[in-house]
Amino acid sequence: MSILVANKIPDIVYMDQGRHIQTIKCLFKKAAQNGKNIYLALLEYRNMPIEPGLSSSSELLNSRRLLGLVPMSEPVLTSKIETSIVSKLEHLRLLQKEQYDGEARDLPPLQAGQKVKDRRIDTY
Repeated sequence: MSILVANKIPDIVYMDQGRHIQTIKCLFKKAAQNGKNIYLALLEYRNMPIEPGLSSSSELLNSRRLLGLVPMSEPVLTSKIETSIVSKLEHLRLLQKEQYDGEARDLPPLQAGQKVKDRRIDTY
């Protein structure tokens, strides 16, 4: 039986969760190919920071890093409550929005009687 079937990972991936499932599938496949424990691979994935300078998902949920195979110093393993994560994520989102909107421009105003295409109907 496939590891992906045993862990109920779907073969068909929908866009709202696609990237996360694709990452986990790849992680499970690599662990299976190398004969490693998939749960340790998942543990290490949870210990990775979301973005540089931000906390990992285990730090956000448990207020500390989980002890895995990768060596860590003692201060990293101690509990810490992350209070500024919302502001950090908001700042990151605003930076991404500025980059995305960098080339954007406003459309010219519509004139009376001007034809407009409706995407839902695909007609003018």
